Amino acid sequence: MEGITSTFGSDHILNLLQEVEGKLPDEKEKMLRSIDRYLSLPKGKKENFRLGKRTGVYQSVEDLSKPERGIRVERALQ
Repeated sequence: MEGITSTFGSDHILNLLQEVEGKLPDEKEKMLRSIDRYLSLPKGKKENFRLGKRTGVYQSVEDLSKPERGIRVERALQ
């Protein structure tokens, strides 16, 4: 697959990691970092993110660093 380039876009609202997008192979590492960031989360944080993403509280995994958003999702999880 040498010399082949492609563009990947996560353009559907139901995609969990919409931030995973880019040109392959140039942006492969950036895309994998986004996926790895989610996969490395503890189980509870993954649940929080999934619910928050599905309810429109979060747009990306980076939004987990915004405590005011996390509190809203935690309340819904309880």
